[in-house]
Amino acid sequence: MTGSAEGDAVFLRSTLTGTHDGEYKGIPPIGRHVATEAAEVFRIMDGKFVGYWCLTNVAGLMRQITEEKVVEAAPTAVS
Repeated sequence: MTGSAEGDAVFLRSTLTGTHDGEYKGIPPIGRHVATEAAEVFRIMDGKFVGYWCLTNVAGLMRQITEEKVVEAAPTAVS
């Protein structure tokens, strides 16, 4: 996980990992290890969270749980 802060915003970039062992969006579990990226922005005012935004690579996750073979489940670096 990496992060930074500027003004009233905190940015976090992380990799989410897990095993597809339950139904997800109607797709039955396949037991495969998966990984995807997420970027989150938290807005803080007077010491309280007042805003939250999250971007997650759902398309990459869906590819991993629907393809027969996945060469590598780990995400690639974005510069």
